[in-house]
Amino acid sequence: MKAPVSFLVLSGALFAQSNSGTYSLGGTVVNAATGEPIRNAVVTVSKAPTSQELSAFQDALKAGQPRLPFLRKSTLSGLSGDYQITGLPEGHYTVNAQRPGFAPLNAAEGHGPAQVDLSSSASNITVKLSPLGVIEGTVADQNGEPVDSVRIVAFTSVIVEGERSIDSNHNAVCDDRGHFRIWELEPGQYYLKATGRNGGTYLFLGQGTPRPSSWLSFVQVYAGGARTFDSATPIAIGAGTQARADFRLDLVPAATIRGTLENYTLHQRVTFSLRQEGEDLADDSRVNLSTTTGRFEITAVPPGDYTLTAEAGQAARGEVPVHVTESGITGLTMQLWPSVTIPVNVHSSGPPAARKSPAEPDADDDTPAEPHCGVQLRTPQGQSYAVPQRFATRFGLPNAADLSNVLPGRYRVRFYCSGGYVTSAMFGTSDILSNPSIAIEPGVTPPPIEIAMKPGGGTIHGKFAVDAAPAPGAILAVPAFSSSTGPIFQPADGEDNEFEIENLAPGDYTLYAFSTFDQIEYRSPAFLQKLTGGLTVHVDDGKTSEVTLDKVVK
Repeated sequence: MKAPVSFLVLSGALFAQSNSGTYSLGGTVVNAATGEPIRNAVVTVSKAPTSQELSAFQDALKAGQPRLPFLRKSTLSGLSGDYQITGLPEGHYTVNAQRPGFAPLNAAEGHGPAQVDLSSSASNITVKLSPLGVIEGTVADQNGEPVDSVRIVAFTSVIVEGERSIDSNHNAVCDDRGHFRIWELEPGQYYLKATGRNGGTYLFLGQGTPRPSSWLSFVQVYAGGARTFDSATPIAIGAGTQARADFRLDLVPAATIRGTLENYTLHQRVTFSLRQEGEDLADDSRVNLSTTTGRFEITAVPPGDYTLTAEAGQAARGEVPVHVTESGITGLTMQLWPSVTIPVNVHSSGPPAARKSPAEPDADDDTPAEPHCGVQLRTPQGQSYAVPQRFATRFGLPNAADLSNVLPGRYRVRFYCSGGYVTSAMFGTSDILSNPSIAIEPGVTPPPIEIAMKPGGGTIHGKFAVDAAPAPGAILAVPAFSSSTGPIFQPADGEDNEFEIENLAPGDYTLYAFSTFDQIEYRSPAFLQKLTGGLTVHVDDGKTSEVTLDKVVK
């Protein structure tokens, strides 16, 4: 078969090649699950720049004539999945392929793009693409009639910074037959939810007529009938698999919440949230808001008890409980409370302890680096899939900083330190080192966060047993005392099968080694309670504790 013609060349003006001759690179693009050829895939080869090319690039950059120091060429795979790219100089190349409905997979090991050292023409480079999955189904009412324009959202459970949260990955809207189809799903567990009619916040001026809405509504539900994420049943998707999820919705007459925002700034965008059992039912898709009067309507609301929240970016926030009947709510007044600034004052709790371990042999001295810490506020996520809000600042010793634009609400407090450790942290009369939670009350000036920090701290230096299997990927140190900044989690990427954790507050810790750095829910008390086989180690200020780990949690 005639090789496909290269249709795209992306490259800078090429520098003079130190290697003579040009070569071709070809092969086949195949389905990693079935081995079948994939046609019309975009195959791209990228050449790594040589040291001479990088030097020439720097010279051109200084002369104001920047040119890309690499060569990149692309082509389409043919009917049999074959591809060929010609005119390539000698060098190291990365080979990638892309096609809708597939994800890249290493041709050799399944963990990245193919790598080729080209010193002569090659025609046997196989590029594998993993097929993506599909979930489709129907939405019908209690009488079996199809329901159109319902938005179906696919969620996944992810762990970010040691905490489980919910992420919305894909969505689809039902057609007039009640059919939906969500495609290009990577392998994993998905939770499907019927979230409401498709739409968005509608802004209008003055006393204009709001957008009309459906007179029917329904309580949002997950595939399988669950009302909350925690009780929902996931749908497993493998490479190239197809699954089905059908919904039954109990349609009820829709109610409307009508009200006015107090303290509203003209033409300001406001996001509304209507929550029940931690689930967001309004999702900003059924709201009318007058940008000149602050008058709002939330339509298509099923009767029930909710918590209504309105947020104007980082400027203001309001929250009020509402009881919605079949006739709806009229004349609701909702106050928007402005965000506040929380001062953070940092004090030293004493000089660092004298080090008992020898200094590094190649170090000029053992003077510790300037200690500093960071403090972060994070909204609890719970069953909600909204993006958690964060407010953070960084401080040294001694110093004062501010947490700015903090909205009213409840937050968890986290500390991140280097060169020292926190010995105490107070928010008014609350000890937030033992109980890292604070509440910012609407309309109330918050007290400062008072932090005492001590330079130095203890160190755990560890080794992994030679026969430890699988290979460790991360280390978790769990303090046995409540007055701490929480578990310490870091990659196990030390040289010579070793690791080190520094700036630890004195006390007892339990160490665990994990084979992976991902999906470790180390901020969950339930997860920590299930852990077994840890190694207990005592840490003293200014000292180094030596340990050996021989167990790895898979």
